[in-house]
Amino acid sequence: MSELARRLGGRLRFRLARRLAALPPAWQLRLAGRGPVVRDGLTLDPGLQLLLALRRRRFVPLETLTPPPPAAGSGGRRPLRPAARCRSGRSPA
Repeated sequence: MSELARRLGGRLRFRLARRLAALPPAWQLRLAGRGPVVRDGLTLDPGLQLLLALRRRRFVPLETLTPPPPAAGSGGRRPLRPAARCRSGRSPA
């Protein structure tokens, strides 16, 4: 994939994520496909629940993946950073 296509795809995903995050909580839950998730008496944020549902629909289940060898300073959360940036409101680099 070319650098330009990758950058445009990233920008499109960022804008879509921002729009989905701006939806009312009831709509986010509908798009997530289930009611509010409650664990130990705490309710998961509807925006985060939608983000997790979208990741489940798009990606291969984590149980089937083998972890790559750790790169120096990358950490295990590197694949989640773009989604976290979209959720926090910071523009992706």
